[in-house]
Amino acid sequence: METYDLSIKKLNEEGSEYLKEVFDTSEDLEQFLLEAQDIEIKILEDEEPDDSSREFLDLLENISQENYGISLLYVYDDDEITLDIDRLNVEGHEYLKTLFNLPDYYGNNLDALYDCLSELDDLNVRIINLADVNEFSLGVLSVMDDVADEYGNLKTSYEIDEELIDD
Repeated sequence: METYDLSIKKLNEEGSEYLKEVFDTSEDLEQFLLEAQDIEIKILEDEEPDDSSREFLDLLENISQENYGISLLYVYDDDEITLDIDRLNVEGHEYLKTLFNLPDYYGNNLDALYDCLSELDDLNVRIINLADVNEFSLGVLSVMDDVADEYGNLKTSYEIDEELIDD
């Protein structure tokens, strides 16, 4: 599997030139991604995406849903995945599938989430935008806590007003 590291900060600053550099391609990037096989794209959330970067990230997510040869992994730093409660509330199980790189057979329910998370290697998850927790996102957080307690392969930290609280 070929891995590409993508920094949102650099994407905001350099735009399409940065994308050509990251993917080492002079061909049409959208076409390259549509035809890609067995690649992982680690998206480092080192800054909030600007409008142009958000547009590319949305395109990338849409392509990855159509092309199962692409895996997207959102990370806050080299060891940590960021779970955004706002996005979870809007995108639901599709967001979880992308965020945790869940298999195609993922059943889009909390029992399936438990099963899939229990099979993952050690994972650090930073949870942001807790003020907007609803019934669904609370269920997801409960499943994550259950997996952490049962298997010990999942560690969560909660960001409240830019303050990190480890669980």
